[in-house]
Amino acid sequence: EELMRHLCGRVRHAVVLDRMTRGSGAPRTRTREPQRHVVSSYKGVDLLGRQCGEELMRHLQAAAGLRLPAIESPNCSDALELKGRWDAEWAAPRLLEQRPEDEELAHALKEYETITLQIRTLMKRVPPEQRVSGMNSEPRYTRYEAMQRVQAVLRKRELDPSLWFSCVNLSYDYEEDWGCLSLKELQDTLEIVLGFIG
Repeated sequence: EELMRHLCGRVRHAVVLDRMTRGSGAPRTRTREPQRHVVSSYKGVDLLGRQCGEELMRHLQAAAGLRLPAIESPNCSDALELKGRWDAEWAAPRLLEQRPEDEELAHALKEYETITLQIRTLMKRVPPEQRVSGMNSEPRYTRYEAMQRVQAVLRKRELDPSLWFSCVNLSYDYEEDWGCLSLKELQDTLEIVLGFIG
């Protein structure tokens, strides 16, 4: 919560870099080469907010100097946690403070908080290197579904601009088993990120 309090009203966009250009479901060029892209959705959780998602994509594509296809990934990512938690642990509670009579939002938020507490309790019982479940099993998948329900309610509400937030996962060309990374790929990716920030 301390991080979210620090970001609120100061940061509207984020770019995460942990996506393989050759990853699952990656788009390809006409010559079948893997294409740099962004992931804009994980497990049905949308990373691009209704209020500022298009703005993020516009800035990022201008920095890249090319169209970046946006896809949904079947995997998990830090970006999923970042956007899902922003909506469910920061934006939704703040909106509920302003609208305490909003039963739909209160119900969706309660579902998310209940499953998140269950996961945190389980995490205390397992070693750090062990997961509480697979990403497609309860309780982790149930939490992603709860994130979706919170987002669905937020999409129907007007949010204060201080609660707007979008992120994407920008791909770069690597494979963990390569054991190295192209300096040109690093340079190209860095230039996109710096252009986006600038």
